[in-house]
Amino acid sequence: MAEGCNGWTNYATWNVVLWIDNDEATHNRKNQWIREFSGRINARLAEEIAEDCLGGKRTPDLEVDDKSVGRRWQDINWTEIASHWSDEFEQA
Repeated sequence: MAEGCNGWTNYATWNVVLWIDNDEATHNRKNQWIREFSGRINARLAEEIAEDCLGGKRTPDLEVDDKSVGRRWQDINWTEIASHWSDEFEQA
């Protein structure tokens, strides 16, 4: 298993949250989705939200060809992201 990154499971998980939450447009789009589902976000929905916000299964820092475990789209811990976004919704 890849080493964690900034308190997240791995680099890929942290990177997706970073790109979505540090850009006003994608952050607002994410929040729109979460409000629509009343904060009840699961892993599948978190991935769908991320794909919508980012325009696909990528960020500028996650490369499709990267073979490093923990740095690929398929390594993202969507359950962790869903929990984080649900907690944010409840605290707002």
